[in-house]
Amino acid sequence: MLVRAVLATIGLSESLSYWTFTDVFEEAGAGPAPLHGGFGLYTMQGLPKPTAHAYRMLGALGDEELVRTEFGVVTRDSQTGLVQAVLTHYPPEVTSTVPPSYEDDGAAAWQTRLVGRPATARLRIEGLEAGARFEIEVLDRDHGDLVAAWRAPGAPRQWSRELTRQLDQRARATHLSQVVADAAGVLTLERQVQPWTVLMARQLPGSSPG
Repeated sequence: MLVRAVLATIGLSESLSYWTFTDVFEEAGAGPAPLHGGFGLYTMQGLPKPTAHAYRMLGALGDEELVRTEFGVVTRDSQTGLVQAVLTHYPPEVTSTVPPSYEDDGAAAWQTRLVGRPATARLRIEGLEAGARFEIEVLDRDHGDLVAAWRAPGAPRQWSRELTRQLDQRARATHLSQVVADAAGVLTLERQVQPWTVLMARQLPGSSPG
């Protein structure tokens, strides 16, 4: 939802800010539990939520927009010439505002995250040098999602040091892979993704700019 909203403001706004960086802020302190539906990008222990990954991916986009569709954007860094893309699968079955996670212990928000069917993410970039390498990063329920990792053992409200360590490790573990442009300088990516997935393709430094 966040990625879709931010991309939709390209050309309409000079700047955006997110409230807040962490779940620790003056109005309500640190909250009653590590994951209580707070607005922060990070928990009070510093564990990244999916929104933190989303903003990191958006921040890695270049300053030149090449193509924009309802599914994402392809950009280029004007200084390095490297290409980046962010795609998202926002399920069309969700037609109203998603519920906030601080209500009903996040039950309604979690049920919304289960709505939708898988879709095929397709990306084709031409004009690259042969063999240009791209890193593909995927953020979904199984990779880099702190909330999904926390709900797996029953959504405990009290975290031991060991559980915190395990959740931190899973929260940072987005799925990484690499693909290479063909001999004609064309990068083609086709991948089945779950609803609410965010996918980033990032041309790696050292590979030939397009």
